[in-house]
Amino acid sequence: MPEKINIDDILTDLQNMTNLLGHPPSYEEAKKYGKFGSATYQRRLGPTWEIVKRHVGWKADYETYSPSSVSPEDGSWLSGIIDGEGCFRIQKPSKTSGLGLSKSFAPVFTLSIRLDDRNIIDEIFRILETSKSLHIDSRTGDSNGPNANPAYKINIRDLPCLAFRLIPILERYPLRSKKQNDFILFKQAVNIFLNKAQSGRKNMRYTEYERKTLEKLYHAMQDIKKYQSSLQDILLKYNLQLSN
Repeated sequence: MPEKINIDDILTDLQNMTNLLGHPPSYEEAKKYGKFGSATYQRRLGPTWEIVKRHVGWKADYETYSPSSVSPEDGSWLSGIIDGEGCFRIQKPSKTSGLGLSKSFAPVFTLSIRLDDRNIIDEIFRILETSKSLHIDSRTGDSNGPNANPAYKINIRDLPCLAFRLIPILERYPLRSKKQNDFILFKQAVNIFLNKAQSGRKNMRYTEYERKTLEKLYHAMQDIKKYQSSLQDILLKYNLQLSN
């Protein structure tokens, strides 16, 4: 029987990787740089990789960012920009993914900005105190049709950024247009992802209830964007109940 690895050696190696990388290693980074393999760290220090990283000082996003620190000026400005240019959507499953409805529904926030308004993106980065989780697509008339003006499009899919930064700010500084209804449904989808991750099932399949609820939210959001029914009517239509 192989000798059991000393937990102090595991912790030492985890700290050495952190010193080398300048941050607590991801699961893939531990697989690449670690002496013992990612599964060993998680088995001895886990059960989740987030708990493994806590041994070397990692903190969850909600522990390092405080929406209450966002000033009324910044919060109201961000809310106004999103009212005008933002879009809350639930991305439907890809027909070619092979994963069916079990994995592919996903909440995504997008915002399009004129190319000469690049400073607005910098302001959004500053308020959210992040840039790594924001994907920017540069749009040109050639690639998006002859009538499309050059623009940047921000896509936010990162769960911590949505759940602990963007959503709490918009709860403190509510949207004033009908887009608030989109936001309410969007938040329900984010909550499903968040509850799944916080229950230690981040990389596991959705339950049948979660899958069906995401599907209902997807169709409800398509209806609400038509602005032909009230939010309450749509909630009743799809038998949806709002959670906090």
